[in-house]
Amino acid sequence: MKKVMATLLAGCLLLGSVLSASAASISKSSSSVSGYSLTVGPGDDNAEYSDGAPEIYTYGTDSMKEAEIAIIPESGYEITDVDVSVNTSNISASYKKNDGTVSDPGVLTIKGKAGVRVFELEDYELDLDITLEDDATGDEYDVTITIYGEELTAYSPSREVESDETYTITKSLGCIFEFDEYIDEETRIRVDDDIDLYFNGNYGTDYENLRVVTDSISEIDKALSDLYVDYYDFIASPKFATAVEVEIKAGTEAYIYEYNKKTGDLTLVDAEYDGNWIFETKTLGTYIVTDEEIDESMLSTSTADEDSTDGTEYDDIDSVSDSEKTNPGTGAAGSPALAVLLGIGSLCAAGLAAYRKAAR
Repeated sequence: MKKVMATLLAGCLLLGSVLSASAASISKSSSSVSGYSLTVGPGDDNAEYSDGAPEIYTYGTDSMKEAEIAIIPESGYEITDVDVSVNTSNISASYKKNDGTVSDPGVLTIKGKAGVRVFELEDYELDLDITLEDDATGDEYDVTITIYGEELTAYSPSREVESDETYTITKSLGCIFEFDEYIDEETRIRVDDDIDLYFNGNYGTDYENLRVVTDSISEIDKALSDLYVDYYDFIASPKFATAVEVEIKAGTEAYIYEYNKKTGDLTLVDAEYDGNWIFETKTLGTYIVTDEEIDESMLSTSTADEDSTDGTEYDDIDSVSDSEKTNPGTGAAGSPALAVLLGIGSLCAAGLAAYRKAAR
């Protein structure tokens, strides 16, 4: 009878400890150098830290694009080693060891890597394999924890587009727009100091990324080295069911070309001048503005980068395709936490059955 009761009690206590570990949270403090912190001890093996996990974007202000979490050992312990394993492709992570003490903890840095067409918030996950050393005895403990952000990362924040409104892309507000509502009065979105987009109608898409990058394109610079060239690259190649009106600020003598990054071809855009250059299109691509008309054969298939695609990468752009995106399971059959809980539940059930049998 005593053995049965001991088994039952051990299972229930273990279940309680797992549930307690799973409820661990990440703290945010304005007084913390890193902004976030979590405390880890020998009893936190297999704990999942999700509450308080930071929201992270690929495009945004510095504080939006990355987060630092101080990994603090429990009092009386020191963190001597940490290995980081990133389980989803929409973030990257690195660890700075420091002294690994309570007063000088190591710092985990998480950065956003969601691709240009990751419009809605999705999950991210990483594991930390931590070695703790007891200050008094020198004993070491291996602890693995998971940091899990549920719907906490995307390329940028998003906004819903409404009729008769004006919007401007900024790092703090984001570059992703939701078009699921019919626009019955003209709405303007300023995507760059020199480019405005005008919408009026049904655009047949839920979300689009309207970010414009103005970095020069090396193959065009080489071919047109004698000309003054401005670059406007809609990096996500947004597509609409209804034509969008594009207005580019440039002089009366300017020429606007669309550049195909796959073939290297240049096509003169059929634009009209009315204070600015105006044209309509259903697909926003890569545009260059020159001060002279050019021979379109100057850029051909041979001058394009063979590896160049519409997913050209920039300093904060990751061209992860939809098929490569990972949505970590929460409660899937392969979930370690679920397996532990099921095992403990079985242990408790077995102990209870044995107790009832012995009591008869």
